[in-house]
Amino acid sequence: MSKYNPKKIIGIDISEKSISIAKENYPNCDFYVGDMLRLPFEENEFDFIFSSLAISHVEDKNKVFAELYRVLNYDGEVLFSVGHPMRFATEKISYNGSFYHVIGFEAGSEGSHVLGNYMSHTKQVNHFKDNEVLEEFIASPSYFFEVLINNRFVVENFKESRCIDDCKEVDENYYNRFHEIPQFMAFLAKKRKNDVSL
Repeated sequence: MSKYNPKKIIGIDISEKSISIAKENYPNCDFYVGDMLRLPFEENEFDFIFSSLAISHVEDKNKVFAELYRVLNYDGEVLFSVGHPMRFATEKISYNGSFYHVIGFEAGSEGSHVLGNYMSHTKQVNHFKDNEVLEEFIASPSYFFEVLINNRFVVENFKESRCIDDCKEVDENYYNRFHEIPQFMAFLAKKRKNDVSL
């Protein structure tokens, strides 16, 4: 971020440990422990906001974007990434000793069974080897477009992640999985004034 020569760089995280690490590694920036639903900043204070895979952890996205709108300057931009439902809203099934992540439906004589929940805003609980538990609320791209528009943002760009070719040399299995299936999606949105209609 410093290559864009900003007047000030400020970071916020709910984790005291993460903020401690950030302060140690980036002493020229300001870091605060805080909640993105109640940011400790004035209205129209920022020209640019960046959030990497944090908004997924909040259930009420309208509250998040209302708060980002509040602290963002007019014509300011927010760039954020979240988990993609093609990766995180699948149904995990076992077949012949292997696990598969599936989105689709199974049609049979007793009716159809939907696999996965691409269009829903759903809670997912992830357990990690170090006993860390993270809750995420995964939603479709159209859900985020709607929430952004409802909170007076103009969406300027949208991208779905795709594993770059260089990754193939590092981890071919990872590359094969995520070169065609997106794990994440990113949005660039601009704050628009109250008096501007769609």
